[in-house]
Amino acid sequence: MKEDVKKEVYLEIVTPVKVIYRGYVNSIIVPVEDGMIGILPRHVNTLARIIPGILISKTDKGSSYFVVGKGFMEFIRDKAYVITDNAEIIEKIDFHTLEKEEKELREKLKETPDKETRDEIKYALLLNSYKKRALQLFLETKDSTK
Repeated sequence: MKEDVKKEVYLEIVTPVKVIYRGYVNSIIVPVEDGMIGILPRHVNTLARIIPGILISKTDKGSSYFVVGKGFMEFIRDKAYVITDNAEIIEKIDFHTLEKEEKELREKLKETPDKETRDEIKYALLLNSYKKRALQLFLETKDSTK
């Protein structure tokens, strides 16, 4: 008798504030310290430190892009849990708002002498750049499917 092979992975993306995504996907691409990890159903159990970047999930309906901050991804028995300090789904991000935030952050960086605060601003700028890149990928994907 043929073994029933799972074709989906359960994905949950969580921040300290809220659950960003919860659902089933065909595959996941996650930014990690050594590059990117691709996760498919029946992947070996994994624990990885994620870095700020773009997480991509794919379903039969297409790809979804998330900007994630620092955190961890645990994959056990076809369930992926991404626990991160920051995450946003790209469809909810506005380019003009990103531009305005970047300008404000750069001004704040110039005016801030405190190293710890400067590091926080630099991290926010890094996330902003990933949001722009993810938005670009999302729009390119959307255009290519027309």
